[in-house]
Amino acid sequence: MRAALMQRGRIWVDDLEMPEPGPGELLVRSLACGICGSDLHAAAHTDEFVATSREAGGAFKLTTFDPVVLGHEFAAELVDYGPDTERRLKAGDVLCSVPVLTRAAALPIGYSNEAHGAFAEFFLLSERLALPVPAGTPADLAALTEPMAVGLHAVRKAAGYGSGEVTLETASGDRYSADTSWTMAATGVRGDLLAPPEDGSSGPALALTSDALWARTSSAKTGELAATDSDATRLRLGLEGSYRMALADGGSLVPKLEIGARHDGGDAETGFGAELGGGVAWADPRLGLSLDLSGRTLLAHENDDLKDQGFSAALAFEPAPGTQQGPSLSLRQDFGGQAQGGLDALFAPAPLEERTGSEATSRWAMEAAYGFPAFGGRFTGSPHVGFGLATDARDYSVGWRLTPEAASAPDLSFGLRASRRESDTADPEHTVGFEVRARW
Repeated sequence: MRAALMQRGRIWVDDLEMPEPGPGELLVRSLACGICGSDLHAAAHTDEFVATSREAGGAFKLTTFDPVVLGHEFAAELVDYGPDTERRLKAGDVLCSVPVLTRAAALPIGYSNEAHGAFAEFFLLSERLALPVPAGTPADLAALTEPMAVGLHAVRKAAGYGSGEVTLETASGDRYSADTSWTMAATGVRGDLLAPPEDGSSGPALALTSDALWARTSSAKTGELAATDSDATRLRLGLEGSYRMALADGGSLVPKLEIGARHDGGDAETGFGAELGGGVAWADPRLGLSLDLSGRTLLAHENDDLKDQGFSAALAFEPAPGTQQGPSLSLRQDFGGQAQGGLDALFAPAPLEERTGSEATSRWAMEAAYGFPAFGGRFTGSPHVGFGLATDARDYSVGWRLTPEAASAPDLSFGLRASRRESDTADPEHTVGFEVRARW
């Protein structure tokens, strides 16, 4: 069969073997397929996309640098059945589906070299996730089911109502009850006002994040209790801007700026806060070097005495960023509080009153590692050493970690780490830790 393959931004058409449906699976023929924004990011920024997928986990992720057949917004025609299928759907039916194959380890359709997407002539679906498209629906419209489902899921979480009973028990043991209700409505928007360059060229990017929340709780009047009503509101707005400057040999220089504001009102915690952050990131893949300078500060807060700001500089040497193998070295200097994430803090659920500020402390950290292929190249084993220096403490560490490298490897990692902390005010501390992490 013919298929369009993608590998690190390169797209070409080639011949592939016809897929064979396994237990509980269906063979389908692609009728229509949309191009998702995630597909564009996966093609234009494969290294970053894979790194984020490996860190975030979940079923729908791209963790391989091997060629893949994209396409997860589709409509397809049922062609054949695998073993152990219920056959509740008929050959010739037009289907849509959650883009995941439910095998022992869930495979994202279109983001795995084991589960081709709909930019192939034929691909596989899990029968229990497949849904028939109403007769007469054009295939190109049916292919919008997946992105529309994502939007519907978000809208369903934007409003709510609940009712119940509240009981008050006095110190003497008397109990008084009243009916209570809770109502909530929220809306928000997040998107690109200026989309970042997709082809590695120079250009600006500007993203907007904003939301509004209103909630009311009420209790009914009884013979012993007065009626109550209370409201809470929250308004938040954030802008993130950058300008990517393409350099020779695939390098880049990206200055960044973000600003955000938040207001909490009503009868609960109230306050106003504003954040400003920025920085510059430089990378040269040919040299394997990257440098990131970041800083942020709390511009305004209801508590005028609260100070919360931070600055950092991070230098990394990683000659092969597309793999975890080979040498790597990272150096980082921090001063004050967090140097990034101020905008995220404004958009966290915690009230502004819980902000505690930061002290003017300095921290320095270093880690060196070397990744070796293990278990036939399916995993990478990395011994590493680290050193940290703070105002009144020093940290030393040695360890070893095993992480998946190939797409065929299970998403399972191990880590062993021993550390020593020396402090000017306390006896040395020694710790040994072992970590096992599995994702499915």
